[in-house]
Amino acid sequence: MQKLTAFCLQFIIFVAIASMGTFASSAAISNARKNTSQLSLELDCISELKLKPEHAKEVANLEAMLSEPVDFSADATVDFLTKMSTHSLVFVKFGETWRSLHHAYPDSFTGQGDIRYAIAALGPELAWMIGFRAKRNIEGTWIVTVPSLERWRKFILAVNPIFKDKLKTEPIAYMPVPGAFESADKILMLSLDVTGDTLLAFPFAENDVRLVMHEVSFHLGAILLNRNILLRAYNINLRTQQLINELETGEGLGEFAQKIIEQLQRDRVVDLDFGTGNPTAELGHTRMASFLKPYSDPAYALFGHNQRVFLGQMACPEFTPTEAVVARMIDMLTLNEKDFSIFQNRSSAVETYRGPSMGLGLSFVLPLEIRDKIIVLLQRFITEHSLDTDEVNVIRVDKMELGNNLISTLDARIRDITTAAIMAGFDKPTPR
Repeated sequence: MQKLTAFCLQFIIFVAIASMGTFASSAAISNARKNTSQLSLELDCISELKLKPEHAKEVANLEAMLSEPVDFSADATVDFLTKMSTHSLVFVKFGETWRSLHHAYPDSFTGQGDIRYAIAALGPELAWMIGFRAKRNIEGTWIVTVPSLERWRKFILAVNPIFKDKLKTEPIAYMPVPGAFESADKILMLSLDVTGDTLLAFPFAENDVRLVMHEVSFHLGAILLNRNILLRAYNINLRTQQLINELETGEGLGEFAQKIIEQLQRDRVVDLDFGTGNPTAELGHTRMASFLKPYSDPAYALFGHNQRVFLGQMACPEFTPTEAVVARMIDMLTLNEKDFSIFQNRSSAVETYRGPSMGLGLSFVLPLEIRDKIIVLLQRFITEHSLDTDEVNVIRVDKMELGNNLISTLDARIRDITTAAIMAGFDKPTPR
């Protein structure tokens, strides 16, 4: 979503290559797809959903679409067609493949991806209730209907009271909100502009015909992220903004203050972009490759390992919010972590924070005088927030454990969302 400069291009290539290594090979998946009779959804919750024949056919269409190969193209393969009232966005597949590495905007993290990801991650039955549809036209071309931003908002606001009052489980904490190809400072502020059950608001650019395919592919499945992950993300967002406020009023920092602020904003928004987008892509891709097997299947055994960077950078589970933000500053400004009391008894804290092969942000070489002022500012910042509730009550977990914990609960979570959706009446025909 965010505007990023050319320094990110190298990392885009890294992510694309790494993703291809993580996912099953296209050839293997294509061969497996020849036997489409294996395609079956094994979630327990589906037995609770009794659909009319015409609605069951619509779910079957989604399943048929998900059964197609997951090969990819460097060119765009799906195009935005139209918006139907306030309920639906309509797309048409014109390429030979679904998945595409084409970017909506150069030098940015705006790859088209595969608009089937969220449908697969949620499962076709739940996706149908939210408002996804698919059918072939008379030429055999796939036409895909995706619920609009307003539809998502209505769904989340309808099921959340049921989670709390009737099912006694946690509500959905992710909310897509109106946005565009925004700057990093706007996205960071937007992420903190939350009310009610929402812990992370993230822009969904449904009115940008170039970007909307990326939004659908990567960010809608983030409703599956649990509150533990998103609460950690919110607290780090808040602490990042609090440090920015300190830098804005810091004396004697001159032009370096703004440079540091802009880099903090950019890095944090990349964390949020990847943390909400990449899990959906891997979940969706793996589910299609494994014929929509439940998340308890060994096919998802590597999820925690693969997402230790993306979920780990967004939620920083091994750190308190202050530690995460200060570690970012140490890495960015090449400071000595032993200058800070919170890291004196920990080895390689910054490397733990950064994770393997990240190297995403820019580094600054500061004049000695500015460097000393920044160290004093950070030491004071640590002291000021040392007794904050989100510091004192934090429970540290390993990055891989964070991803594994998410995977281990997804079958039950989808069952809960499905149950809440039925209770809210979403098993009836949705507006088209």
